[in-house]
Amino acid sequence: MLKLFIFVILVASVGEKFARAQNDKADGAASPVSSTPVPSDSVQILPDRQSLPRWYDFVGNLPGDMGSLALLSVEVKTIPTLAAITVLTLGLVATDHETYTITNGFYERSTTVASVSDFFVSLGDGKSPLILAGALGAYGFAASDHRALRTASQTLEVLLATGLVVQTLKHISGRESPSVATSPTGTWRPFPSLKTYHSRQSRYHAFPSEHIATTMATVTVLVENYPELGWLKPVGYSIVGLVGISLVENSWHWYSDLPLGIALGYAFGKIVAHPEGDVDPLDRNEVQLSLAPMMNELGSGVRLSLQF
Repeated sequence: MLKLFIFVILVASVGEKFARAQNDKADGAASPVSSTPVPSDSVQILPDRQSLPRWYDFVGNLPGDMGSLALLSVEVKTIPTLAAITVLTLGLVATDHETYTITNGFYERSTTVASVSDFFVSLGDGKSPLILAGALGAYGFAASDHRALRTASQTLEVLLATGLVVQTLKHISGRESPSVATSPTGTWRPFPSLKTYHSRQSRYHAFPSEHIATTMATVTVLVENYPELGWLKPVGYSIVGLVGISLVENSWHWYSDLPLGIALGYAFGKIVAHPEGDVDPLDRNEVQLSLAPMMNELGSGVRLSLQF
């Protein structure tokens, strides 16, 4: 996280110089009317997406993001959601050994499955969102596109916010990854010391999944900033699901590590994309992505459901 923070600070410093240059150029224009009118339909769709973000917003907004999540977690309307996540997680823990064995077996037996799985795991490791943010930032500066710049800034912001919370929860839970499990569903060693945690992270960092949280957060920021692109939801949330399955195939995580990560990523994505606070992060009418244990006469498994 420290390397990520230093990297985004450097990116933001360069971005500030470009932003100032763009503002100076705009201030020096003679005509009082913009030479590049904004389409009326864009204004109607995204009335709050046209403002230019300040270079430090992705860091300066973090305390507010944390506060919003904290307030959300203690509201009465959140109780059903928290209860559902808890029940789902406990149900998945009960079947983690069986579902992991089946899922990992596909990875071990097929080089094709292994290659595809490795690819989707790489999408969730944080580098892809950083590259995306850089590309959006570069395009935004070149084309004077405030929405692209805003999305780039929010992508960096949501990565930091999600990462800080998930890392805190990992240090609290101390759950083993499947690759080093000493019990059928992984031993839990709460509150390991910092030295112990970092000396053998795979013994303590399984719960919740940061890969799935940052992937969900990035997709949510994109969907919220570009709602007119109808393909973003099916493609984005399908990627989230494939990243989750791949993390289990690769022995990085159990299925029960995913629900809380998905919920955190979605909530932070909504909070960061709407700093004005006019959207409910718990709106269930937009997308429903769920995992549930499944058992029948053929054996055990996991059912992945995606509705949008």
